[in-house]
Amino acid sequence: MEQPAITLLNNVDLNVDDYTIRVRVVRLWTRPAFNNPRKIYCYDMIFMDQEGTKMQAFVLQRNATVYEHLLKENQCFNYS
Repeated sequence: MEQPAITLLNNVDLNVDDYTIRVRVVRLWTRPAFNNPRKIYCYDMIFMDQEGTKMQAFVLQRNATVYEHLLKENQCFNYS
């Protein structure tokens, strides 16, 4: 099976939604839910590609249940 081409963060276009990126999570933190501070509302992160370009992102906890075990600082991963 052929590996998809890796897109650098500088080349990401908001009008296109089919990319494969390889990033390292530089910083990761959580925000508590508004009505229950014991529950996680979302994950905030800063990640970096191989050229050193950094980007900030957040993922709602309800959308991250499948891969939240992968979200660790200094962890590298590919995402398609």
